[in-house]
Amino acid sequence: TLWLLASDGGVCRMRGDVLEEIAQDRNAVAVAAHGDRIATAHDDGISIGTRWFPTASGVLDLIASPDGRYLIAAHGDGTISVRRFTDGALVATLRGHRQRVAQLAFLPDGRLASAGWDGRVHTWDLGVLEIPAAHLVASAERAWALDLAMALRR
Repeated sequence: TLWLLASDGGVCRMRGDVLEEIAQDRNAVAVAAHGDRIATAHDDGISIGTRWFPTASGVLDLIASPDGRYLIAAHGDGTISVRRFTDGALVATLRGHRQRVAQLAFLPDGRLASAGWDGRVHTWDLGVLEIPAAHLVASAERAWALDLAMALRR
């Protein structure tokens, strides 16, 4: 499979001798690491292959995780959505920007970096998505208990 990005904003797929148009009027494109999946971002949603996922705010940037498992979208409302690339299921919504998220990139250490119109750059460790929620809660409770105990000693 060969993916083609046309100068008019279209996305096409070439399989053998067959050229098929996949998307028009897109804001961003992301291709999975192995080239087997493609997603396009639009003002009103995300398309993963032939499946459509509407969004409440425009999608300004789109990136696939280096391992191809996740599709990450930057939204105009300051949030970042993390979806499974295979089925489009929403895995997490990252909040931290006060204005639009303009650009996404992966750092060499695997963390996600996001830049927003608020002038801030945030880094996110998507590895926590693999940790069971109960373990995260217990870890946070232990950390808060230690902080409280140290504060009471002063």
